[in-house]
Amino acid sequence: MSYDARTGYPNWLRLLIQTAAVTVFLLSAVLVSPASGEAAATVLMNNPTGAGGDTHGQVERFDVQKGQVTARIPVTPEIQEELSKLAQSASGSAGTFRIDPADGTVLHVPLRPAVEIRQPGFYTLAAEAYLFMPTGREPYILFFSEENEPRLFGLTHPVTRLLALCGWEDAYAPAGQ
Repeated sequence: MSYDARTGYPNWLRLLIQTAAVTVFLLSAVLVSPASGEAAATVLMNNPTGAGGDTHGQVERFDVQKGQVTARIPVTPEIQEELSKLAQSASGSAGTFRIDPADGTVLHVPLRPAVEIRQPGFYTLAAEAYLFMPTGREPYILFFSEENEPRLFGLTHPVTRLLALCGWEDAYAPAGQ
């Protein structure tokens, strides 16, 4: 009998993985024959139960290898501002990604007030964010709108300032380091 580390995952991450599996399936269909290059990573899907639940305004740091939340801090105005910058830097594609990575760190952040995401032909208010930082790979971010619709993006803004604001500089090493 083998041990499945996911049994120890918090409820929000288990639900996120299930939601993301469906999102990845739908996304793969969109990427096979996208109608246009813009917003190919945008997938509309309802999630009536909500993505992560109520975290009472805390940033949660999840260590994938340990399979648990290792730290929580309150969301400050500075963290909210940096997340807004990340949202504005969201590219139309997350490139190669795994929603259930083998290693690295995932940050879960409730966004209050919601953060605007504007792309050509696309607009939403993001209420929740999951920042995936796999070891040795580029980070990507999954936003959930106020209607609980997921949107997966690559990033052009570095995550180092956000990690410094959280005091978690060790959470991510950019590719090539």
